[in-house]
This record gives sequence, structure tokens and C-alpha cells, in this order.
Amino acid sequence: MLRTPLASSLLFTLGRRGGLLGLPEVIEIELVKNLSEYANSENRKVNEAASALSFFGYQVLTVEPFDVEKIRVKITDRLRELSSMVIRFPFTLDHARNALVRVNAGTPPNGPKDQQFKDSAVWEAILQAAADYDVHFATADKGFFQGRDPRRGLAAELAKEVAEMGGSVSLYHSDGLEQFLEQIQEGLPQIDREHVLGQIAQKVDEHIRSTELARNISIENRTHSSVRVFVTPTTSTLALSFDFEFGIVDRRVGQEGNTGRYTLRGICQYNVDQRQVSDFEFHSQAVFWTLEGEQNAEFWGPFLFGDPPHLRGQFLDSW
Repeated sequence: MLRTPLASSLLFTLGRRGGLLGLPEVIEIELVKNLSEYANSENRKVNEAASALSFFGYQVLTVEPFDVEKIRVKITDRLRELSSMVIRFPFTLDHARNALVRVNAGTPPNGPKDQQFKDSAVWEAILQAAADYDVHFATADKGFFQGRDPRRGLAAELAKEVAEMGGSVSLYHSDGLEQFLEQIQEGLPQIDREHVLGQIAQKVDEHIRSTELARNISIENRTHSSVRVFVTPTTSTLALSFDFEFGIVDRRVGQEGNTGRYTLRGICQYNVDQRQVSDFEFHSQAVFWTLEGEQNAEFWGPFLFGDPPHLRGQFLDSW
């Protein structure tokens, strides 16, 4: 938790500027819950796979299952390590009441037939924080944005609440953490970005060819590539995030010739002295097929813990 190169940059930059990490209690509970559920899900998959393979005479090596309790302990220990930079916002009765009012009224981050009690409780914690701090909030949930459109900024109802209390809340979507870091970091050294992109492109190509993805599509051309650069506590080490997009052609039986695009995002490190990239983590990918003139996403998802995706059914197995 917060051990990636980008997280290292965040903690370093916040430390230099006297910033803090706000942690609403509802998010902390959700974090423990989601990781515990993921561990239990992976344990079930391992057991099911072992059972299935045993029918074919495979002797499956014993694999130590994820220990859910140990995961909870590690989360607690990590938060303790970060305690000097973390400010907690307990889930209060007022938060619950106000969140319920938002849900019943259908106001952001809720919507028609879209009740979001936990997100409403998070917003209550943000308002509490905004009474004392300038808040920067990064979220993938579009319910906080005007018309659910990240390009339009904070929803008008929410922005009005912040203005009335004289607070400041800046809202970022998806890669907003990176946008925020770019704005506040200092002392970024100059590097040859084209050289860096060339190295990353080579790794991306190796990654694509190492997965089953390459057996089902043809990569026609690279249509976009970009890299963002961030400082870390180590002068000679930079954190990088990168985005790539490729034009593709379908090679699956019955789908031959369909065109689309494939996007890939990830992070890595860059050694300034050695001019070398390393420690790659591919975070998300998406395949968009052009169907009847429209771009349709057939798959999107994270590479959990660095595991590559596996092809199944229509295209890729989401996990």
C-alpha cells in the first residue's frame, strides 16, 4: 500500500510541502474489506483449479493460501508507518445522517436510481476536511462531477456547498493524482523524454508479445504515447507513468478484419545516472472495437499485482 514509485513520489512531495493524506473511515473500512474479499476470491480460484487439474492426473503443488488476517495486520502496520502523514476522519452520526439526506434527495454523488451512501459519506468527510485544509480529491467515481462528466469539474451542488463554507476542494478524475503531483512538485530534473519513451516502448512491446493478446490481434501502429515524470526521495531515481495507444486489427475466427484501438497504462522507475528504466507495473488496458462507426470497449481492467490478463470467451477475462 503506497509502495509504488508513484506513491513514493506522492509521499515525498507531500512531505516537502507539509501536506497530509486524508483518510475517511469509510474508505479505510472499504480498503480492508476489498483486499480481504480479493484474497478469499483468489484462494477459491486456486482450489478450483487444483481440483479440476487433479481429474487429468496433474499433481498440483501445495500453494499457501492468502491469509486474510495477515492482510489486515499488514494494512494496519502500513497505516501506522504513515501515521505522521495521515489524518483520519471518523465516520460520525452527522456524516451518516447527511449522507442519507443526499441519497434520498438523489443529489451528487448520487443520481436517479443510483444510490451511493458510501460516496455520500466520503463527501461529508471531505467537507469536514475542507473546513481546515485545501483538499485535493482524486476519484474514478463520476458521480462527483457535473453531469458525470470529468471535463466539467465538481458537480454544481457540491461546488456550492464548498463555496458557502469558504473552503477549497479540487477534484481530479482517474489519473488525477498524477495531474496533482505535476502541479505541486519541485526540483524536477531535465531528461530526454524521447529516449525514455523509446525504452518504455520496447518493454511494452515485449509485454504484449509475451501475452496471449498478440495471438488474437495484430498491432498495426502506435497512435499515441506519453510519459509523465515525478521526483522521488532518491535524487537519481524518478517515477514515471506512461500511456500507450495502438491501432489494432482483429484476427479471431469470425471476427477477422475488425479494426479498433488498444490502450495500455503503467508506471516504472528511471535511473537518471544510468539513463535506464526498470520496475515496470502495467496497471490497466482497454480494447475498443469500431462497430458500426462507434468505438465500443470490449474489455478494461487492472493488472492486479502485476499478473497479466488471460484470454477467455469473447476476448479477455476481467478480474
